[in-house]
Amino acid sequence: MYIQQLQIENFKSFEKVTIHFNSDLNIFTGLNSSGKTTVLEAIALWQECFSVLLRPIGKANKKKLLKGEYILGEDGRNYISFEAINSVRCPHYEDIFTNRDISKSIRLVATLSSNENNKTTTLVIPFLIKGDKNATSYNILLENADKYNYREFNDFFVGHFPTPISTYYASPVAIIKQSEYFITKPRIKDALIRRDSASVLRNRLFQLKNTSATRYADFLAAINEVLYRDNVEQLAFSFDTDIERDSRAGVSFKTKLTAIPKDIALLGSGALQIIEILLNLFTPNHSTLNIVLLDEPDSHIHRDIQKRLLQVLATSIKQQQIFLTTHNEAMIRAAAPQHLFHIESVATKDYRPLSLESLPNKNELSKKGRSFSGAYPLATNAIMRAMGATSGLDLMNALEADKIIFVEGEDDAQAIYTLLQRAVIPAPTAKYVFWVLNGITNIKDLPAYKFMFQQIRNQKTLWEKSILVMDRDFIIDKHYLPDSSKANPKTIAAALSENLGIPVFMPSAYTFEATLFTNMAATTRLLQNWLKTQDIVAPDTLGDTLNTKYANAKSELTAKYKDNTANLAQTVQIYRALRENVIFGKSSPIRENDVDLTFAYQLYIDSCLSSGDFYKLMKKDDVAEVINKTLKAEGLDIVFDIAQDFIALLSFVDINSWISEWNFVADIARNKV
Repeated sequence: MYIQQLQIENFKSFEKVTIHFNSDLNIFTGLNSSGKTTVLEAIALWQECFSVLLRPIGKANKKKLLKGEYILGEDGRNYISFEAINSVRCPHYEDIFTNRDISKSIRLVATLSSNENNKTTTLVIPFLIKGDKNATSYNILLENADKYNYREFNDFFVGHFPTPISTYYASPVAIIKQSEYFITKPRIKDALIRRDSASVLRNRLFQLKNTSATRYADFLAAINEVLYRDNVEQLAFSFDTDIERDSRAGVSFKTKLTAIPKDIALLGSGALQIIEILLNLFTPNHSTLNIVLLDEPDSHIHRDIQKRLLQVLATSIKQQQIFLTTHNEAMIRAAAPQHLFHIESVATKDYRPLSLESLPNKNELSKKGRSFSGAYPLATNAIMRAMGATSGLDLMNALEADKIIFVEGEDDAQAIYTLLQRAVIPAPTAKYVFWVLNGITNIKDLPAYKFMFQQIRNQKTLWEKSILVMDRDFIIDKHYLPDSSKANPKTIAAALSENLGIPVFMPSAYTFEATLFTNMAATTRLLQNWLKTQDIVAPDTLGDTLNTKYANAKSELTAKYKDNTANLAQTVQIYRALRENVIFGKSSPIRENDVDLTFAYQLYIDSCLSSGDFYKLMKKDDVAEVINKTLKAEGLDIVFDIAQDFIALLSFVDINSWISEWNFVADIARNKV
């Protein structure tokens, strides 16, 4: 279960703001005073209203509720005093209202989502908070309580009352208490609500160890993964007191490099901060929705530890929904765009994750133009510039990246990035930088990149993290497929890989778009999903028509390529550039002279046309033409724009519509190359 959306009205700096959350990790960035912490406080205040109003009924009522089932303060007279509020920090009564105007009620509307037995259900819970200029308490109530569907409410949380929702608000830990008394679980929970989690750190460690040995082991593994890159200095805890015998909780720590156990208070503030954060992930909880709020958790943490912490947060979340704030550049770089929200100093806005909010087709990479070459700007660049970091962004992105992927054009970068998000569900958290060469002939620049990238290191050299993905273009089967002849044993891709020292991938289709026609069934499913987003139901005959129009492309391709002097000349020019390129040296897989290449290419065209392997000849416009003829033949009033809709098509890829031509993308996503 998670908060899918929160509407915030008339709360502090927000007049009317809606935020669409991720189910797992949500990271809020922005300048100081932009409203990052206000988001956390709004979430916490909504949950506090929920806790204050939630109550069981004493007897069955006319709303078909049974005795012991729950309502949310239906009488409309529920107060919380100014001093008792834990979720919001403000010195004066009026400070929680926008412009301190208490005549306008605060409105917090959460939409919850749950997936039980493969069935998704949602529940909307709207709260109003009213002020009174002559009072010191706020009146909190459920909006339109008399019409609220409590049957749906109780069914949604069934089995999780009386505390279906819990909130952990971890504050930065610089110094913990020198000693700590054992206290009860309700008092531990109260300390967490009051943002005084540092005062109960030892109690929480005792509680975790005594409750679940498995979770405690996972907790220790996560701590060591975050704190120690090479796991050399393993951290372990010893518990020096007995909860049944002693009044004080004693916890010591020891590492492989520490001979004598020391009290946990002597740990560095950064390590204490990591312990505090990870306790929220691994402490067993019986609530169905566990909200973890982290306000600038990077305040005492080294940049490398920040990156590893984010990786653990993104991969170890089990029953929590995490919200954290930061304006730390290193942490922003380490975050995946699907987890980032950029909060601006505006009163009204609709916020979505960075990968969905401002870029077309739910894709991180925006179009730069046909002549573009170099490192593709990442979506996070806009955040960096807004926060004042304006220099060296592309190089910093490459340094922080897990993989640098060289591609011929920006369309390839967009397509591969989109598939990377679909290759592993949930999307991989690895960082990718795309370097656009702007044409196959520009692979001649790769030796220069190799020399430069081998000199730059961040754990690995940039070149060690590099991959090359090439379009097939005019490369014929003789030079593409493995050749067993002694005179020409290598493919072009293999020769490039051997001489450059990096993985090289080359799909068998002429262009990346043409890979769609290597699996017609998968492409039919993708088109059906794309049409659905346009409110169009695809006819059952769509797949048959697509196959027919693809077969009919033979005549157009024959006219386009057969005896085409311009194509032959372009082919020879590209082959000459590849043959003579210093990358290959003496091991070039292309040995033919220009005359022989011309003849070989003519035979290759004949072979593709006769075998039906048209995808080896089809450019982007050819792909669009076949799809649009299919749509027209089916009587569908819609045009497939290859420049825009191809990426949208790839965003629907799943395990049932994955095309084997893209397997190299899955290998990259799974870190197999």
